[in-house]
Amino acid sequence: MSETLSGNDLLEVEEARAKYAAVLGGLNGLVRTAPLIATGFSVCNDHICTVGEVEFAAIVDARDDDDAEVRDLARWLHDRILNGRGGEVLAERRGFDWIVRTFRGTPTMGGTGAQVSRVLASLGVQSVLALSDRTAAQLDTMDDGLRVVGDDGGLHSPREITPSPARPNDPIFVFQFTQGVLLRGAVGDAEAIITRRSTRIILRAPARALDLDDAFAAYVEDHRLTTMLLSGFQTAEPAAVEPTRAWFQDRFAWLADRPRLVHFEIAEYESHEHARSAVAGLTGFANSLGMSLSELGQLASIPDPVEAAVAIANELGLDRVSVHADDFAFVVTTGDPVLEEEALLAGCLLAASRAVTGAPVLPREMPAGTTLSPLPASLRRESPDPRYRLVAVPSPYTPSPCVTLGLGDTFVAGMLLALAPR
Repeated sequence: MSETLSGNDLLEVEEARAKYAAVLGGLNGLVRTAPLIATGFSVCNDHICTVGEVEFAAIVDARDDDDAEVRDLARWLHDRILNGRGGEVLAERRGFDWIVRTFRGTPTMGGTGAQVSRVLASLGVQSVLALSDRTAAQLDTMDDGLRVVGDDGGLHSPREITPSPARPNDPIFVFQFTQGVLLRGAVGDAEAIITRRSTRIILRAPARALDLDDAFAAYVEDHRLTTMLLSGFQTAEPAAVEPTRAWFQDRFAWLADRPRLVHFEIAEYESHEHARSAVAGLTGFANSLGMSLSELGQLASIPDPVEAAVAIANELGLDRVSVHADDFAFVVTTGDPVLEEEALLAGCLLAASRAVTGAPVLPREMPAGTTLSPLPASLRRESPDPRYRLVAVPSPYTPSPCVTLGLGDTFVAGMLLALAPR
């Protein structure tokens, strides 16, 4: 794409290429020196459904279902696919039961913490994952390279954990679709669309408990782990925010006065109020917050993304707020801007490589077929607050990724890999 640019835009893109080349050369060093990283807190069983004509026709047909819960969910899905919008939604029970009856997905391990641990393991970096659902249905989806805390207090692969006889959590359905695909509806060409964007839609059953794993918490304290990822809080009831906050404050109070990176990666919540309460509930414990560009809008009604990120950082007393999009990423931070830029570049590079190859990999070169675009005007500026530096990078972009699920999580893994205190 750079050959169509000129002047400052061309210079910006070429400078970004040089920075990516430098990060490529340093990835092995980051992997070699990485500490043990703690992740959680909502491992789940994803059922992956690729949206083709059969799936799309079922969605179109259900828009007129007699059951209002089914009808509303089908219309929501259709609108998202039509407009190329990803997202996450908590389905009503009868709507979710329609999904289970109608669609057949491929089971796999899900959840941001689990996905980040999977990426780190693929790079050769060990992490410890909080896990409460230890049923066979959940353990069977988990990679051997992951580590959870066993009854003896040590780290074990999922295969070494004795399954619990408890009822497993409901699965989560993930609908993924690719840009430029022709989909016909139940009545053929009259309902046909061409998908606008490659992304995924996540459908969850009514609320589930978080992985508040006491054995995990004890291990983290005993080994003084100071890099931790928090995620999955959108799966819990709003009423669970306060008990969850109390659990974290009790189990990890020892972290408060230590240099740490406790990063909270949010997701799409049911409402602005739910998102705000979840984030505010971890104020004073988490010192870093991350999200996609669309998720930023759930936390702040300020249209300018940089001003919104700074406002959130100030309100919650955070050291940093990071935001990732299809073709750029940025952070507002009180930290070292050089290190923060390296973290953004590493995250974007790993995510783009996964988009191109279909799996997490340690890249040796820029992902094939990707392009870099100049940063939007909103990111070519100084931070509106002198306490926070703005750091932004263009991200390698492909319009037709092999996968869409897990790309944001892969970005987070790369960012943590670079930022983790050594």
